[in-house]
Amino acid sequence: MHLDPQGPILVIGPGAVGTLVAARLATAGHDAVLAARDAVSARALAAGLVAVDPAGREIRASVPVVWRRQDLAAAPRMLVLATKCADAEAALAAWLPGLAEHAPVVAMQNGILGDRLKPLAGERLVECTVSFPATLDGPGRSLQTAPGDLHLGPWPRAGPRDDPSEFKAVARVLSDVAPVTGSSNMLGVKWTKLAINSCITSLGVVAGQPLREILQDRKARRIFLAIFEEAYAAGRADGVRFERIGRLRAGMFGRRWPGRDPLLRIVARGYGRHRSSSLQSLERGRRTEIDWLNGHIVAAARRHGADAPVNAAVVALVHDIEAGLRAPDPANLAALPV
Repeated sequence: MHLDPQGPILVIGPGAVGTLVAARLATAGHDAVLAARDAVSARALAAGLVAVDPAGREIRASVPVVWRRQDLAAAPRMLVLATKCADAEAALAAWLPGLAEHAPVVAMQNGILGDRLKPLAGERLVECTVSFPATLDGPGRSLQTAPGDLHLGPWPRAGPRDDPSEFKAVARVLSDVAPVTGSSNMLGVKWTKLAINSCITSLGVVAGQPLREILQDRKARRIFLAIFEEAYAAGRADGVRFERIGRLRAGMFGRRWPGRDPLLRIVARGYGRHRSSSLQSLERGRRTEIDWLNGHIVAAARRHGADAPVNAAVVALVHDIEAGLRAPDPANLAALPV
């Protein structure tokens, strides 16, 4: 992995995160290029990008948008993969041949995809967890609804072949997007974020509401904690050493932690305005990321002969919503076994 001083930074995926990343890089003076899914999506972004910070301040950026590898004017010096989990491998395989030979590949997926992306990207892979919530408010317009960092490092954990200076070079570039925290244990970071997303994103689909409204319901709070408890148990059984993200440590949600209710209020303040990205996907006619979130927890638990019944029920419920058998509604919470 080597970050060249010349060449554009290719951001793949014009969703909430990709739009923020591309707009902020361009505003900071980087040569950023945004890759869209197809020509129709590319045309919808022709007017430029808008990124809004948690205080409501807007930045506007004119960023070239491409949808085919042959449209790149030069080989990118870095690739930022900001697609949904389902699209990540295909998008990386499609765009990777156009990349400079040793250019870093920064993966910003919600799920735990490092083992699937590493065979494609090799030692160039830099895993990155986005700890701030963002909402796509229309084509090319993204709202960051609370503060947060980017956490990045090697996959799955730092080893003797990893060069810290190369990761620091990537961090310096991405610090123009958000504060950057380096980690030698990205597996633990990813699992903590997985547990958070499996509560916030998935319950947003189930209830069809922002998190602040969901957590006003007592049963919803019990469900939230049960999802997190099962995630923590499954990860620990898988040998994961969970890492802190911001003010949150996964162990805080364990059954014996005395301050769980106040902690839920902290989560509601930080993510209360957030609208589930999977709910937005549904509204655009696309599937959710449920199989990469709660489904991953269920699979990890079963590998060790355990169950994750609340997460399994959430997966089944969201599949029903995807199939049109239910609609997102707070009444769906009654179907969950808590």
